[in-house]
Amino acid sequence: MWRFVLDGWGVAGIGLVAAVAVLARRGSRTDLRVMAAVSVAVTLGIAVTAPAALPPTQSHAWASGRYLDCMVVAFFVVGAAVLLRADRRRILVYAACLVPPTLVAGIAVFAYAGGSLPTAGFGGAFAFAEPAVLTQDWTQANVFLATVAGLLLLAAWVMVVLAADRWGGRFGRWGGRWGARFGRWGQGGRAVVLAGLGMVSLVAVIQMTSNIAQASLPAAKADTTGLVTASGLKPGQVLAVGEGIHAKGVSWESWMPQAFEVWWAPLEFFNPAKGPPPANATVVETEWLPGQPARASWPQAPPGWRMVASDQAAGWVAWRR
Repeated sequence: MWRFVLDGWGVAGIGLVAAVAVLARRGSRTDLRVMAAVSVAVTLGIAVTAPAALPPTQSHAWASGRYLDCMVVAFFVVGAAVLLRADRRRILVYAACLVPPTLVAGIAVFAYAGGSLPTAGFGGAFAFAEPAVLTQDWTQANVFLATVAGLLLLAAWVMVVLAADRWGGRFGRWGGRWGARFGRWGQGGRAVVLAGLGMVSLVAVIQMTSNIAQASLPAAKADTTGLVTASGLKPGQVLAVGEGIHAKGVSWESWMPQAFEVWWAPLEFFNPAKGPPPANATVVETEWLPGQPARASWPQAPPGWRMVASDQAAGWVAWRR
């Protein structure tokens, strides 16, 4: 839930508070109550079950925001509507209600994941991109600094709304046709919030792209272009990824970038311990465990398959028939 607020630049959090307010407010329409209840329940359910399904050794991953991305988008729209249409008092109340639970959630993250989160490399940057943007640190994002930055963004949106309404009211008191025209600026001026959100999101997308999707980095290059070149994989041919033979299989940090590098066909997945690869597979990628020879990554390799490439640091071995 800490990431839910931060990843939505504070706006998704306002949307969530608004949904809770609909449930608590008497006289709310039944259809709104039903949708609010379902949305809040799904959000809290994902927030609880996602870390519960992860191994106990992955405390950093428990603070990953990618599991709640779907609900961040939904509540971001609600929060934006609140900022554009709700009265000032309601916006202030919603923002004030959001701050304490966000601080409590940040303290909880600090307690079980530590004071900083890894943002270097493909895996760390992918899981903690938004805290990296908020702290401008693509090595270790400070939990406290990310929380403060997220709350400052929330305060900025509220201040823009208050300023737009205040100046719009002053213009309206001028009277006459021009006074009425400028008076409407108070409502239209709230759209500046959308411009601010667009700017923050654009900067975030640019930084995420440059820091996560850098195929020129040595590790990423070895995992992507390196595997394709060394295995001789060509357009039209299929890469099959082994999973679960000894442990978790080939790391997602390896095969996810490969899914983009091998653009011409979707990756196939199979368990090398339970049977042969898919019939259409040309190259097979298996997990190379530390302390084991490369050939031990696929002891049940069918006849005709030979090892053609490997990367011990990345933990994969490539086979080709």
